[in-house]
Amino acid sequence: MSTTLDTVDAETLERVIAKATPEQRLYLVEKLLPRVIEDGRYLPRLVYDSKGELLGVLVPEFRSKATEPPKLTPEKQAEIQRRLDTLDDTITHEELLKDLGLADVPLPRRL
Repeated sequence: MSTTLDTVDAETLERVIAKATPEQRLYLVEKLLPRVIEDGRYLPRLVYDSKGELLGVLVPEFRSKATEPPKLTPEKQAEIQRRLDTLDDTITHEELLKDLGLADVPLPRRL
């Protein structure tokens, strides 16, 4: 990766993480995770292991600090109203997963 964080490049961060003790890694997670959640606007995040395999989905508890509802565009408001007016013709489960950013998450196989 060629991404940099001021003067610290991704390779340096990777080395720091690799050499960190379990306690140090836990400290990093405790410090970084709240910021990652806030930066991601409390949306679910996919979590992968070092092999790139899906470990799970982090679903943060949303704690809004808003004092009023978000401003919606006229298009969004019209879509919400359409869904309310036609409850039998809303969105599919796949569309909901896509809206949540979870469209590519493999569902566990049911026995």
